[in-house]
Amino acid sequence: MTKAFTLIELLIALGLGMVIMLTAVAGLRVASQGITTANRLSLENRLIRAGMIQAVEQVDFWTDVDDPTRSDISDSSNGVGFQGQALRAWSTTHPSDCNGVGGENWDQGQDWSSGKEPSAVKGGPFTPFAITNGSVFLWERKLETGTTPEAERERGWDARYSWPAADPRTWWYGNYGERGTNWSRPGDLDGLSGPHWANDQHLGRYALFSNRKTRPTLGNDPNGRWGDTGPFGQVEAVHTWRDNQLIGLRNALGLYGLWDYVPGNAIGHIYGDIEVSNNSVTSEVDERYMTEWFSMGQGAQHKQMRSRLNGESSWYTAIWPSSPSTPTLWFPGQTDQPTKDKIIGQQRGYFKNEGGINKRGFQKVMHAFIKSDRSLLPQKPTSWPSLSVIQRRFCVANHFVNLCEVRWQMPTTGEEGAITFNAFGTTLRGARQQRAYDPRLDTNHDAWVSEAESPTGNAQSWATWYGLNDPRNDLTLDEYPAP
Repeated sequence: MTKAFTLIELLIALGLGMVIMLTAVAGLRVASQGITTANRLSLENRLIRAGMIQAVEQVDFWTDVDDPTRSDISDSSNGVGFQGQALRAWSTTHPSDCNGVGGENWDQGQDWSSGKEPSAVKGGPFTPFAITNGSVFLWERKLETGTTPEAERERGWDARYSWPAADPRTWWYGNYGERGTNWSRPGDLDGLSGPHWANDQHLGRYALFSNRKTRPTLGNDPNGRWGDTGPFGQVEAVHTWRDNQLIGLRNALGLYGLWDYVPGNAIGHIYGDIEVSNNSVTSEVDERYMTEWFSMGQGAQHKQMRSRLNGESSWYTAIWPSSPSTPTLWFPGQTDQPTKDKIIGQQRGYFKNEGGINKRGFQKVMHAFIKSDRSLLPQKPTSWPSLSVIQRRFCVANHFVNLCEVRWQMPTTGEEGAITFNAFGTTLRGARQQRAYDPRLDTNHDAWVSEAESPTGNAQSWATWYGLNDPRNDLTLDEYPAP
């Protein structure tokens, strides 16, 4: 007969069994937690990779600020609204104030031009050059009358012209020594009567050679450096194409688009000044530099437009290291933002560090205004991390920056993380040539040909390119229909 366990042996066996079971359960729990953590990290890594791929794709195709397939998208995730084609806005009348949308006086709601430019038709970075409402053109392709070479009298953008350095019409004909010091007239050295924009003419009237006007009237400027510049008369300027290209790009695309399109060594000086009061022209001084484009004196506006030459940079200039100016691609922050604010944001599209803002504070303000923030997972399981892709496009120290940020947050722990990197990709000009647009079909003049307007029933979106000079190629945002 087999003996049974004694009570003591049973108790010991039960205790050892419980210890073994508890150890096994604990091991299973740790293993389960490890698997859960591994799955969470794996999911997080996959989402981060997807976010980085999306960021690089946006750098190449710019779909975060212009979706060529739809104009009615509205994404309010992360508190930031998005219209599919918000940056195609254009206005036939110049808006009068910026309502604090940005620029040098971003927090004061002052006029973006500070009274230095008259009312004019304005567009944004993705507004088609050829857009028209039938009577007003954003940037009309035409030939001015005159006796100078036809190439100098062309107006509008030629998408196939590459601005060769050997072409004389791309050259700047000016006196760099007159580039805009804030002088006072003789007898006004105490500055009580206020500064006058320099019209020096030590080396002659350079407005004879280059001007924004085909037939400028020179002389009789009472605010020359040495007093009245004396009589001269009306002339036909020899070179007018380059100055009008700079003005046309600025008005059609905004400041970021201007510097994206012109060659890297372009000098932003134009002859043919305009004096303005309350956005109305009071006088035109054809022989003087255009104040808006060349100002360099203390307190002057638009220093960022004067040049793209190294050492005289348009951005974060070394001449005024305490007051850097940074042209940016503005992102309309709200879906219901008025058209005038979208336009002004691009036209006034630069930040200048003034008013005692420290460097970190300045960067924080600028980056908040210019970011496009899109959620990659607007609908997701509650246990999944949130993920957003942020793009910031700006120019600094003669470099274009595509600053990408992938940001995520875990819903269970609240843990946040971000990866920030700069990427190289398509320029604004390249992105515009990716998008199809035929102004002859755009009956409501909204810079997009919808399904209802298209004869095929398909909205115009991405441009199809078959080959150089192939007649089947779609027109793009940069092109005009054949006359």
